[in-house]
Amino acid sequence: MVPKRYHPSRSQRRGGLAVKADVIPPKKPLQAQRFVWHDPVTIPRRQCIYPDLYYRGFATATVAPGGIGKSGLCLVEAVALASGRDLLRIGSRFRTDEKLRVWYWNGEDPFDELERQVHAICQHYGLGKDDIYGQLFLDSGRTTPIKLVTASGREGFRVNSTALKELEHTISGNGIDLAIFDPLANFVTANSNSNEVMGAISETCANIASHCDCGIGIVHHPRKTNGSTEITAEDARGGGALIAGCRVVRVLNRMTKDEAANAGIPGNGHRRYFRASLDKINLTPPRDDITWRFLEDVVLPNGDPDDLINPDGDHVRVVVPWRWPNAFDDVQSRHIIAFQDALEREETRIRSDQQSTDWVGHLLAEILDIDAGRFIRAKADRSDAQNAARSRCAEIIKEWIKSGILIEETVRDEKKSREIPVVRVGTRYA
Repeated sequence: MVPKRYHPSRSQRRGGLAVKADVIPPKKPLQAQRFVWHDPVTIPRRQCIYPDLYYRGFATATVAPGGIGKSGLCLVEAVALASGRDLLRIGSRFRTDEKLRVWYWNGEDPFDELERQVHAICQHYGLGKDDIYGQLFLDSGRTTPIKLVTASGREGFRVNSTALKELEHTISGNGIDLAIFDPLANFVTANSNSNEVMGAISETCANIASHCDCGIGIVHHPRKTNGSTEITAEDARGGGALIAGCRVVRVLNRMTKDEAANAGIPGNGHRRYFRASLDKINLTPPRDDITWRFLEDVVLPNGDPDDLINPDGDHVRVVVPWRWPNAFDDVQSRHIIAFQDALEREETRIRSDQQSTDWVGHLLAEILDIDAGRFIRAKADRSDAQNAARSRCAEIIKEWIKSGILIEETVRDEKKSREIPVVRVGTRYA
């Protein structure tokens, strides 16, 4: 009879009764294990901690250049799990019936800076002391350094067994459900660009997740990409070695100026937006969707009116949900009816050609009370908002043609002696 698998309960994990880090199992001779058929109904399901991202027994990597918001994103996710609140609007798959214990370790910032970030998150999302009490564990590498992989000899390295034991003892003893280490470069003293070092660290993190029945999140930087702005999982320092040891890899990329123009975001505002995508996910079906985030400015109530530099209080940027603007946002039934009525009376602004000053989109822009830069022919001469308005009107007209609200036909242009495409009213909107 095959022995049942042992899965320590939450109370056992928190009581430190899970696998002890300092117990070394006796060596066994290598022996292949014969597969025994079990009813698949009895196979334990994977334990997802955070939808599509963190799982018990597995390591997850977040890869992004500096300054985008990766640390802030991971910390908001940590607070969300600790409070049992779906802060980033993940949806029904986020479990709000249970608070989890999360340990966030940051190797770069001092503890008071981490404290500012946590309070800013709680202030923005309306959380109080009781919402996260006893659930969130927070440490700085400046006061609590962890060096899991250290240099050894010339260009060599070794896994620090003492640090490993302490990590597993801390995680198991506190019943940690998810531990996030940010960034990976501060987790090691060996060469973080080495494939061998990254392979060792990812394997060790995966083993910790398995031994302690928790999820492990590691935050990592990409290598230099020769000016390329698009980061993928393969751009992570250490090449494929790190990626191979993680079952989920998320990449973050800052919004480009072109994307900002299409979204109607002016100037350098794009620097406060970023998109997150799962570049490698082995535990669920592939997904093509992109999640957008925004860095919201939050002012802490620690200001001093006598401080000439910072009288209001510390400004902290908090990661918040952001949705790409929908062309039909704020378009109501009255707009459709008004546009069809105006189009039936219109004799000039009926053209299909977006380059024409008589493009039908300019009539729609008038109905929606937005400026599409009708008489500015060159895109470079129009503002970002005007270009975004043009794109929006074009998308709306395209969808209305598909639905039959509008139709396209050709008419004779006597001045130019040729047929030109125009837009007419199709099915009347009731």
